[in-house]
Amino acid sequence: MKKLKLFTIPFLMMFLVFAFGIAKAQETIYSESFGIIEANTNIEDHTDFDETNVTYSVSAATVNLRMTNSSANQYALASGEANVFLNTQDAWLQVEGINTSRYNNLTLSFGYRKGLNAATLADFRIEYSTDGTTWTEIVPTYWTRGLPITQEGTPDQFPTTSSTGWYYITCAASANTIPTTDNLYLKFTNLRLMGNNEVRIDDILLVGDRIPYVAIISPEDGAVLSPCDTVTFDIDIQDFTLYSSFPPPSGDGFLKIESELLEHLPIPNITNPYYCDRLTAMALANYGGMTLPEGEYDITVSLVGLDSLPLTPPATHSIHISVIREVVADPEFSLPEGTYNTPQVVEITTTTEGAIIYYTVDGTEPDETSLVYTEPINVDSTMTISAVAMKECATTSEVITATYEIEEEPSAIAHTATSSIRISPNPATDLITITAKGYNQVEIVNFLGQVVYQNDFTDVRQINIADLNAGIYFVRLKGDTTITKKFIKK
Repeated sequence: MKKLKLFTIPFLMMFLVFAFGIAKAQETIYSESFGIIEANTNIEDHTDFDETNVTYSVSAATVNLRMTNSSANQYALASGEANVFLNTQDAWLQVEGINTSRYNNLTLSFGYRKGLNAATLADFRIEYSTDGTTWTEIVPTYWTRGLPITQEGTPDQFPTTSSTGWYYITCAASANTIPTTDNLYLKFTNLRLMGNNEVRIDDILLVGDRIPYVAIISPEDGAVLSPCDTVTFDIDIQDFTLYSSFPPPSGDGFLKIESELLEHLPIPNITNPYYCDRLTAMALANYGGMTLPEGEYDITVSLVGLDSLPLTPPATHSIHISVIREVVADPEFSLPEGTYNTPQVVEITTTTEGAIIYYTVDGTEPDETSLVYTEPINVDSTMTISAVAMKECATTSEVITATYEIEEEPSAIAHTATSSIRISPNPATDLITITAKGYNQVEIVNFLGQVVYQNDFTDVRQINIADLNAGIYFVRLKGDTTITKKFIKK
């Protein structure tokens, strides 16, 4: 596996030098020798499979593992020991769960033993499936016999006289298209009806070419970034070497980058798309991280062959990222502005994580040089608080202002002697009787200074207060002077 960090760490590119010019051999995807047994063993009871991440099944219990007629020394790499015995018409062995998703040009090989001279390869069928329901035949292309090889040929040259024994069958990719899938099924079926129709198989081998792979590891698809974020693009390349023109020229091809963000790289005359060989990839790595302006960006990376020819199957990966300037939420005060009769405590908050709140208490507009809010503000006299929230690389909030008036009693109530005014009962529920001399107007004022009752007055007046809310009220009598007295409505 090769992982290169474009625009970030230059030395990561250097080790690619050691990967150039290396011939790629086909890799083993699946290999099964069926292990060792001490007696005939049913497939479902066997515990010595080479491959443990696949599932084996058979048409009937008579299809089992045998020790007899071993493949030992019958062809190159023959394992000997256990082999699969299929001795009736339409007897089959099935393998499920082979992962070929990273491979193409698949070739299947296996050891095959026939027990009847007249049997041909037409009496044996190999198939694949991707769902276990729909099957496609795999065509044998070549066979060998003996170790060292004494006979070999194509299926139409398969011997039918003095020909019992082991063969090594190859089903080449040139004649078959075994698919790329994460769940490949293989099935081996004995079709022979007459005579000694015994068939055995051993040493199943599936090989293929690794498919070149490319992926953007970071940022993640759908990432939301700010204009201040340093963006590092990590690109993972596997089974592919970037082209180098140094003698002798070598490598598989180029990394193709397609994105609007390329125009923000500090590289003269850069184009979109941009093709990276080994040298240009190293140059990009030297630029380190980058920042991007607000916008939506699609990034696609692809591996292409020499002369910019696309690979088959394609090796490509795309992501989308957003660069958005956050808008800081407006400050919020814990207490509504207004008039209060006792000192208050005001807290200021913003829902934007990481934002700093600046404030003033003299009515001026706050900025980054103003007081930084760190604790609740004590309001013990009339005060105008203005606050703004700021965050780096974000749009500053609106300035929010609140004015708080602190008064021991409502401002509309004058403080005068109350000895000449009598209110009864006090506290009262429904009716109060006010007695006083020398006044011609009566008002009832609530604790906020609002007049809730007003009428003429001569010495004595009874007032219905049943509709007033419970609380503290003030009777205010006006004449040549004004006096007030408190009463309580229950």
